[in-house]
Parts: sequence; C-alpha cells; structure tokens
Amino acid sequence: RTDDAAFFTDPRFAALGDRAILTADRTDELLGNGTGKAADVSLYHAWRLCCAVPEGPGDLPADVVLPLHANLDLLGFVSFSKGCYTGQELTARTKHRGAVRR
Repeated sequence: RTDDAAFFTDPRFAALGDRAILTADRTDELLGNGTGKAADVSLYHAWRLCCAVPEGPGDLPADVVLPLHANLDLLGFVSFSKGCYTGQELTARTKHRGAVRR
C-alpha cells in the first residue's frame, strides 16, 4: 500500500491477480503508459473469461442466468448461511436439489 494506491488479491479468484484502488493520476500512470490513451483491457477480459469469472450484465443478463449457473456460489457471491436477498429461495432450492425447473 502506498499513499495513492492500495493493491489486494482479487477476492473472486486468486488467479486473476491483483486489483487496485488508485487515484486518477496513478491510474493514468500505470495503465496508460504515459501515452495519454486509455489502456487496452482486452487481455484482462480474455483472462477473466478463461478463469470463468463473469462480470456485469454482459456476462450475466438479467432474468436469463441464475447465480448457480454462473458459478457465483464458487466465487463467493452467494451465501447459503445468511439472507435475505432477492432469489434466495430459488437459489437455495437449486443448490439442494441440483436442478432448476424453468
């Protein structure tokens, strides 16, 4: 940790590497390589998909994908020991029965 950056292991999946909380100046310095252009994050997204870590509505369309179908339980996004959250009953039933009726 420095005054303008905090790095930590990605909590979703350690193989994704480190994540960081940065100031805007530090972000430009680290990701823009001094070119003034935005960083190309395509390699990050390719690696994220290889690791099967979904991110946002592009990977998890609303009302189409269920949390367990996207491995969100394995990534720590779903808790079976606390509640309440939207879809908790369906998610728990899916886990314990092993199947989803659509």
